[in-house]
Amino acid sequence: MFFGQAAMLGESDLESKVLAAGSRAPDFSLPDPQGDVVDLAAMLARGPVVLTFYRGAWCPMCNLQLPALRDSLPAFTAAGASLVAVSPQLPDGSLTMAERHALTFPVLSDLRNVTARQYGLVFTMSAEVVDTARAIGVDFVAVNGNDTWELPIPATFVIDRQGVIRWVQAHADWRQRPQPQAILDALTALADEPE
Repeated sequence: MFFGQAAMLGESDLESKVLAAGSRAPDFSLPDPQGDVVDLAAMLARGPVVLTFYRGAWCPMCNLQLPALRDSLPAFTAAGASLVAVSPQLPDGSLTMAERHALTFPVLSDLRNVTARQYGLVFTMSAEVVDTARAIGVDFVAVNGNDTWELPIPATFVIDRQGVIRWVQAHADWRQRPQPQAILDALTALADEPE
């Protein structure tokens, strides 16, 4: 069921709504698991930002992607960039994800997908998918704190210091994620531009 929905979503037009390179990145202030608020504007004041939206700690691909990003963090930092991950799950879920994978970058909660919606990423899960998730123990009301049945499609943005999206990969088929090297290449291209 989940793989069938992944293929169906991949054939949808969801990706056409995602903010494209050249768009201004919507600012946000979101809580981390400890209740501290992280602002995009403050991160951009220090350099470019790699912003990744993931579905939640229950998602198998997210549990592969975030550790891969963690392992690439030294290279991102060497390129002058910060990394931040955002999901719609409650802060406890963000804490679970951060602790499970020893993540050393901010993992933020975007309750009700307010920020993900601004980036053009939100879709509503089908009743079939919600029922299948319940059958295997994923309770989205408990995980996300609401019954909207909405998720973001997985997406990664490279945002320059001026707040402009310079590179984006977003896939409605949740099994597809960008390789860390592609993100690093985008960061390197930013660094190579004349000031």
